[in-house]
Formats: sequence, C-alpha cells, structure tokens
Amino acid sequence: MADLPDSVKNSGSFLTDRDLSEDTLGSIFQEGTFDIKSVRHASYQLRLGNTVKVNIKNTSEQSDQVLENFQQVKWSVEDGQSCIDIKPRQRALIYTEEKFDFPDNVMGFVICRGLLFSLGMTPGNTYVDPGFQGELYITIVNTNENTIRLCKGMHIARLFIFKLEESVNGTYLAGKHLGIEQQLAEIPVREYWPKHKLKDIKDEKILASIMMDGCSIGDLLNQIISRHGQHFITNRRWLTFLTGILIIIIAWPMILPLLAKIKLPDWFTEEILKVVITLMFGAILVPIINLVQKLFSSISSKMNK
Repeated sequence: MADLPDSVKNSGSFLTDRDLSEDTLGSIFQEGTFDIKSVRHASYQLRLGNTVKVNIKNTSEQSDQVLENFQQVKWSVEDGQSCIDIKPRQRALIYTEEKFDFPDNVMGFVICRGLLFSLGMTPGNTYVDPGFQGELYITIVNTNENTIRLCKGMHIARLFIFKLEESVNGTYLAGKHLGIEQQLAEIPVREYWPKHKLKDIKDEKILASIMMDGCSIGDLLNQIISRHGQHFITNRRWLTFLTGILIIIIAWPMILPLLAKIKLPDWFTEEILKVVITLMFGAILVPIINLVQKLFSSISSKMNK
C-alpha cells in the first residue's frame, strides 16, 4: 500500500486532473488495472470488468451469504465486443475493471453515470474506505421493460478521490470481519398454499415462517376482502341485483298469503305484481345498500393498513 506522491500537497480536498497523474493513480490502483485516459476533470471513470453476477434467488441470510445468491453470467461476443444482457426487473452486481489499493489517508466516492439512469437502470452509489483493497462492485436493477446490454470496458461510474488531512486509525475491514449482520433482510412472500404444495417445500426458512405464523379464518377473510372485496363493494350494480333477487326469494312467499285476500283487476297479473313489489322494496333498500357499502369500504381500508 503506497502513499500518494509528494506532488499531491492539498489535504482535506478532492483531487483534480492536475493531481491524477500516473504516479498518483499507481498509488491508488493496483498495477496494470487503471488507464490514464479515464481521468476526467476531478474524477476517474471506472470501467466494466470481467465479472457480472445476476440474482438467482431471494434470501434472508446474513450479508456474508447474500453474494452466494448471485451467479456469473456468460458474455456474448458481438462485432468483436464482449457484452452482457440484463433482463427486465433483474438485479446484477457489476464489477469494475480497476482494482483498488487505497492508502490510509485517501477515500473515494463512487457516483454512477447518468447514462445508466437514462436507460432505466437503478444503480446504487457507494464509497471506498481508506485502506480498501480489491475490486469494487455496483448493484444495479433494470427497471426498464426492455433488456439492457452492457459491454466490457464501458464507463459505468465516476470515482471522486478525497485526500484526508491525516491517516485513519483503523483501515477497511469487511462487514463479516466486524461481526456486522445484514440489517435489511429479504423476507419471502407468504402465501396460503394447499396441502399438496406444502409437502414439496424444502426451504427451512419458509417452513419456519409457516409454523410461526399459522393460519386462521381471520387471516383468510382479511386476504379475501383485501384482494376481492373492494372491487365487489364498489360495484353498486351487483349489490342492487343481488338485493333484488334476495327480496323476491325471501319476501314473496311471505306476501303471497296477504295478496290472496285482495281482489285485483284481471289485467293485474301476478308477474306485474312481482315487478311492482320488487321496485318498492328496491326503493326502500337503496339507502340501506349505500350504508352497507360505506361500512364495508371502511372495514376493507382498515384491513389494508
């Protein structure tokens, strides 16, 4: 681990293209991994290296095991250029061609290129601690509906190098060496499956969550109302139609004996009478239907919170 050359005198500031000479870059990057042509203004443009890994499954494991869920993908050669495709909604770790060897009094800030944002990529900006050694990776997510192609050697991010006024007491250590566990865990989506599917589950964490969470009638009703209830409740035509059917089924046998005692005109048939009674009951029950609709809407919104 080399110190910055004496030509870099200013401390407590970012290095500019005046400072980023080959000697300076040689003290920051491992030999043969940097290119003086990548210096631009007050930054160094990082290039895409040989390693690109895509996510193959979700996990709730600790941070030192998360990387096991990413696997290297194969490069395709097109027009003499090695490229790789990132599919829609796919997460990937893209590694830099440069390898770092930061002095104890230097740190870096990595800002992804605006080109990635414009293509629909959502990259994560990061930093480089004093004393960091090795290659750096950037996490990206393709939010575009189309596949995005990245090619080896293209500029993916800009590194801003900051010289500290003095060296740090403790240099970079990976999180697993510090005993730091992942603070943001991915929790598998919980579903209610039939018994024949539950028998095929091999993931111990999903099995544990099922045993801890259980399943009750209240849970199932909550899911039904959340997914389907709101659509049914807000559809007034269905409520009115079903209410009319219920009126005919329930009320008509009760009213029929009363109508037998009333003498009606010959043209006033039983079918006409059914329609009249249905309309009368409908007019009476419309305010009640509206009240029930508001009640169910309130219950559904509270369950969704």
